[in-house]
Amino acid sequence: MKKNQPNQDNTARLLNSKIKLSMLIILVSSSIIYFASSVFSISTIEYLSVEDVINTDSISENQIGVSGKLVKNSYFREANGIRAHFNLRDENGISELPVIYDGEIGKIFFNEYAEIILQGEKAQDGSFVAKTLTIRCPSKYITEAEKAEMDLEKNQMPKNPPYGSYEDT
Repeated sequence: MKKNQPNQDNTARLLNSKIKLSMLIILVSSSIIYFASSVFSISTIEYLSVEDVINTDSISENQIGVSGKLVKNSYFREANGIRAHFNLRDENGISELPVIYDGEIGKIFFNEYAEIILQGEKAQDGSFVAKTLTIRCPSKYITEAEKAEMDLEKNQMPKNPPYGSYEDT
């Protein structure tokens, strides 16, 4: 009987170590899944329209994104030269969102056709505090026909007609 007892002890130790290893694998896997889902939910930015941001009473702690056009004559910079205030309007031009942004702003920002894309949070006073500001330059994303149409709207001759050069006729 003494010979069978060491085999039972070895079997118990082997099962005990397998259980510990299984528990460790489950714990590590659960931790990885938890942290991955936490990081993903934090880094996900929900984009809303200007009107949606205005009409939302409370925004979650996650950052949100909004895009629109600069409202003419709404831009001013504080005396410190860092903080800028301006209004953003939606596509139909009805809704306007007051925005506060600390940082550099390039010249293309003032282009009437440029799309301003912001990421940040809605403040208690209803303004939008932008953490990042990106400007989509219209000349990079429009076709030649659209560019010609915009030029005609300004009562100018198209710079580069979409149908070829004038010498071809």
